[in-house]
Amino acid sequence: MFSGCVGAALCVVALLMCVYLTCVAVHRDRVTVDRGVNTEILLYELMLCGLLFLAGVALALDAPLWLKCLAAALLLPGVILAGFILAHAFDRPAPDAEYIVVLGMALEKNRPTRDLLMRLDAAAGYAAADRGATLVVTGGNGGDGAESESAVMRRLLAARGVAEGRILTEDEAVDTDGNFANLRDMVGGAASVAVVTSRYHMARALGIARGAGFTSVTGLSAPCDPLMLPANVMWEIVCLIDGLLRRTVRLL
Repeated sequence: MFSGCVGAALCVVALLMCVYLTCVAVHRDRVTVDRGVNTEILLYELMLCGLLFLAGVALALDAPLWLKCLAAALLLPGVILAGFILAHAFDRPAPDAEYIVVLGMALEKNRPTRDLLMRLDAAAGYAAADRGATLVVTGGNGGDGAESESAVMRRLLAARGVAEGRILTEDEAVDTDGNFANLRDMVGGAASVAVVTSRYHMARALGIARGAGFTSVTGLSAPCDPLMLPANVMWEIVCLIDGLLRRTVRLL
């Protein structure tokens, strides 16, 4: 009886998530530049929802024990990765970081998203408390002659009282891996870095920074838009699974 109720609930959640994620993808296609990436994101997210639905069906029906165990095993990696994301959702940085690295994100009709504005607020607050740190804004996405993410971020940080002389710009990379690779070339891997990004993105961002060669890196987790949180967490789980699979393939 209990497994049947849990399975039915999982099926309903999976169907609702499919509708929600599709609506988010349609919205992003309308307001952001890189539509191909949004389509790819939706495909992987719907695949995860499909696994969740199948697990729910196995639990809801009077399936054999081995099938129920398989369904639970399908859910386990997602649960573990969600816990990993949550573990870094409220990180606070070392007080003496040399560089405050504010990670960018796709603009919506050339305007910053709510999440990006909250990252900038967090960075400006930290910069006010640590006058010696240099800020680095990242992100080269723009398109059609529009401003890059980093150019918009630099202007908004200046409007928040951060002296422009304290702000460096990394405006070539289009993803987090490229941001940290370019940043390493700019400041060196031994630099003390405080990464500012949204709560759902912090766990993966710190892993990428360390993988790029930074030996002293901490995080400053910024609040995020609650309406977009489920979609963003789902995408982070997809990216973490993809990273684990790629590393496994390289080791084989």
